[in-house]
Amino acid sequence: MQKNPKIIITTNRLILREMNTLDLDYLHQIFDEAISMTFYTSPQKREKAELWIEHVITSYKKNGFGMWLCFNTKNKKFIGQCGLMKNEIDGHEEIELGYSILRKCWNQRYATEAARACIKYSFEILNVLRVVSVIDNNISSKHVLHKIGMKKTGQVKRWNKITDLYTIDKT
Repeated sequence: MQKNPKIIITTNRLILREMNTLDLDYLHQIFDEAISMTFYTSPQKREKAELWIEHVITSYKKNGFGMWLCFNTKNKKFIGQCGLMKNEIDGHEEIELGYSILRKCWNQRYATEAARACIKYSFEILNVLRVVSVIDNNISSKHVLHKIGMKKTGQVKRWNKITDLYTIDKT
């Protein structure tokens, strides 16, 4: 983990912090891992990881939030990314929850813990009224969304195919 990055969220097991241009190796681990990216996009090249970091940094500046890198609190090992992005979905501007976790960290409830923390952050800190997530055929991600209280509320066209739309409203 790099020195002095801005920490956004801490949980019992995770630190979620802003990414920066020095984080290319972390992002490349995810983008290069074909199995993790099966449900996200096609496996990415290093250059696309660089573009992603630039996109996320722009989101921090423009919106005050974005995707964050996730690290284990005890050993500081990189786990993946999770966060919130402002995206147009089905013609509406939405705050979208997204995450991708390294394969070696699957089935340890990191995605659930990070996603739940991001939802809480969106409602309590950002004062967002609704968060959405768009999921393809990823059964495990759908289970994560159910665990954190999101409900399937429809379908939208995304990534040139019909995908499931999950939402959660601030109560």
